[in-house]
Amino acid sequence: MRPVRALTAKSVGALCCGLALAVAGCDQRAPDSRPVAAAPSPPQQSVSPSMGATSAPAKEAFTHAKHVRLSEGAGYQVLEMQAALGDNAGTARTQRRFIAVLVPRSAPLPTLPDTLRDAVVVRTPVERFAVTTGADERMLTELGLAQRLVAVGGTKSYDDRIRERVLRKELAQVGYSWHSPPNLDVLVASKPDVFLLRLWSLELATSLERANKLGVPTLPILMDAEPTALARAEWIKVFGALAGELPAAEARFAEIEAAYRQWQQRAATQAPKAALWAYYDGAQRWVATVRGPEAGLLRDAGARLVLGEADAPGAEDVRKVGTEALLAVADQPDCWIAGDIHARQLPDERTLAAFKAYRQGCFFGNFGRSKPQWDAFDWYETGVVRPDLVLRDLVKMLHPTLVAEPFEFLQPITRDAAGGKPR
Repeated sequence: MRPVRALTAKSVGALCCGLALAVAGCDQRAPDSRPVAAAPSPPQQSVSPSMGATSAPAKEAFTHAKHVRLSEGAGYQVLEMQAALGDNAGTARTQRRFIAVLVPRSAPLPTLPDTLRDAVVVRTPVERFAVTTGADERMLTELGLAQRLVAVGGTKSYDDRIRERVLRKELAQVGYSWHSPPNLDVLVASKPDVFLLRLWSLELATSLERANKLGVPTLPILMDAEPTALARAEWIKVFGALAGELPAAEARFAEIEAAYRQWQQRAATQAPKAALWAYYDGAQRWVATVRGPEAGLLRDAGARLVLGEADAPGAEDVRKVGTEALLAVADQPDCWIAGDIHARQLPDERTLAAFKAYRQGCFFGNFGRSKPQWDAFDWYETGVVRPDLVLRDLVKMLHPTLVAEPFEFLQPITRDAAGGKPR
């Protein structure tokens, strides 16, 4: 299972809401990955001073991501990552900064300045990747580099080809980093050139340090700290830089952003609608999205988020609300995304019928691309890497006449759909 969005710590990952019809014979098509015309290059964005400066960048590689920076040194590149990490108890948040030096395999190790003396050195191009989540697998797949994987979290991949490689023991299983540390014995035995650890907490940072001490160059993936869906997707450039394929990653992201902007512009031609994003947590409590990347996606799709709150550094993206609080706004939402894989069975028909969105049939979940038998949900894989496809689905939900393509991730919920949970 993916990490539950706790209210005592920063909400993590691409944990969005969604509740779907029972899934039988899920469509195993790959999402539309046809290239689209690239948008004009966005203006360069200065890096937050808190990131520090270890070398002078020729240009800023990241235009949306706030927690990663790539700069040029003398015969090497410097990758800096920083985010505030909380502990598992949600009682503390600490800024952590991580630095890696990317050195071409064909070059001798350079003499590094004192500011980089503790940096992790990674030889590039990386030929052997170890990762801990399906979204990280998808980043490499999007670049045509899945063959470079040597270790993954386990068998929960939505990609049949990757899962089959695991089942054939061609890929090691280091464990998913949602709730527990990676298996370092398995990691070391797989001999990766780099281990990319999806970092949720300070406790996992300890595993990162241990892996580096064991001789495995280990870097954090901090995309879950990013404020927008495009910022999360832009981490594909990190994978590209490590693989020696940065130009290809930059070009792919430009295509994704261009498609995203096209759907955003289409939605802007329509009158805004109101939307609610909340899943049932049992005992008359709901987990509602109030800010963050998912709220931004709805805004870009032409929606006003019911219960939405202003963005604030370190604030939770979700909050718990009671059924009474939702009933007070029941006539506002035109559409409702209700649930995710952690959702409890929906309350009774009488409660749901009080909501305009339910009565009008604009009541959706995000299990359109799911393989429950493997606990595999593409919302958390392709949905992270391809926010353009997520936005297209949201535009179709809110403004059906604007989108001819079928839904990829979203799916209408009906009362006979096993309580909205996929099977």
